[in-house]
Amino acid sequence: MRRANIPMAAAAVVAAVLLGVGYRVLFPSDEQRIRQRLEELVAALNHPAEGLDAMTRAAQIGRAFTTDVEVQTREGMTIRGKDTLMAMATRLQPRTEGLNVEIRDVSVTKDDETHAHVELTATYIDPAGDGRAIDATEFTLQVVKPERDWLIARVAPVRVLER
Repeated sequence: MRRANIPMAAAAVVAAVLLGVGYRVLFPSDEQRIRQRLEELVAALNHPAEGLDAMTRAAQIGRAFTTDVEVQTREGMTIRGKDTLMAMATRLQPRTEGLNVEIRDVSVTKDDETHAHVELTATYIDPAGDGRAIDATEFTLQVVKPERDWLIARVAPVRVLER
């Protein structure tokens, strides 16, 4: 290979890499979009808010869910509907303000073009303490893509064996 061709080959490789990265940024995969939706939800959950800010925070939380979402709690209670979930987020804000949520071990499996399920671990951390987790729960989520965006339709804790 002649010396003149080496810079051209290097430039072609760099251009191909940049095009590949640019494509992934401009056109993320469904799995990336689902993960991004979860990250946005966690950011909204961890954002302290009061007054009108609390309403904005509740709306940000609500954007992640379908209107008919069902959330099962560890205690067996089912919360139905995005409006109910948003109202609860607003009312619980003062009591949960000191906690941060982190999600770990996220596994996304697409069932088809408009349905997927996610398994993850939600870890609750008290930032005022030493930063260690004070609780963790595994969840399974059903997510749907009714139009353009992936939304959470169902949330349920994973039951573990207890003695």
